[in-house]
Amino acid sequence: MTTSTTTPSATSTNTPSGTPAHGTEVPRPSEEARRRAARLAGFGYVLLFVLAMFANFAVFERLVVAGDATATAANLAAEPTMFRLAIVAFLAVFLIDIV
Repeated sequence: MTTSTTTPSATSTNTPSGTPAHGTEVPRPSEEARRRAARLAGFGYVLLFVLAMFANFAVFERLVVAGDATATAANLAAEPTMFRLAIVAFLAVFLIDIV
């Protein structure tokens, strides 16, 4: 019974600890870049919250009548712009959530 052991090749760019070989360091973002990213993420979450609240509670709560498709269709026909704005808001929430 023979077992073979493999060793990292000499051309490997990473050491076993996961740090780059040859004493190079991975560049880290500056403090300002991290603050800017945090502000952008915070703004995205606030925008996500506002858009979702608008679409769910300002529009769909008014337009959709649970258990009555005819009344819902009449409400949607009466206010198509609000319905479209809610759909756009939901799409924006989806995209913000992905990013």
